[in-house]
Amino acid sequence: MRKDRLFSVSVGLFFLFAISGNPSFALQAIDSKGNVIFHSGKFSMCGDCFDLYKLNGKTGAVVWKKTLPEFYFPQSLLLDKKNDIILIGGSDYSFIVKISGATGQTVWQADTSSMFIMDGQMDKNNNILVEAFVEENRYLLKFEAATGRNLWSQKID
Repeated sequence: MRKDRLFSVSVGLFFLFAISGNPSFALQAIDSKGNVIFHSGKFSMCGDCFDLYKLNGKTGAVVWKKTLPEFYFPQSLLLDKKNDIILIGGSDYSFIVKISGATGQTVWQADTSSMFIMDGQMDKNNNILVEAFVEENRYLLKFEAATGRNLWSQKID
């Protein structure tokens, strides 16, 4: 794998079916130190359960676990150059959230209340670019890596 791709490639989304018939999925990434970032979720009749884990890449031991709020359905899990995690999603509730790779604590959450996010990527400065619908219009938006502040938006015809 090319070193410059380690931090910017969003990982695949895998749908599995549990014995109960409820769909579940996992997003995975490997940080620059070889640790595994793993997002696992399950859809169920009593609510959606989503957890984010950091596993020691050498031993598999859990470094930390973070339970995410209900309705957080991430479509992208990105790692920045500091091994912090960006989760991007849009289902019932669109969000962009930065989580400390060291502690699992939320660093910031961008204001995405008026949009439906389709997907996202990171640029070379770790700023986040997302495609989203705002009302019935399609936009490309850029968010600042350090704060989650919206830097600009461009309507796409």
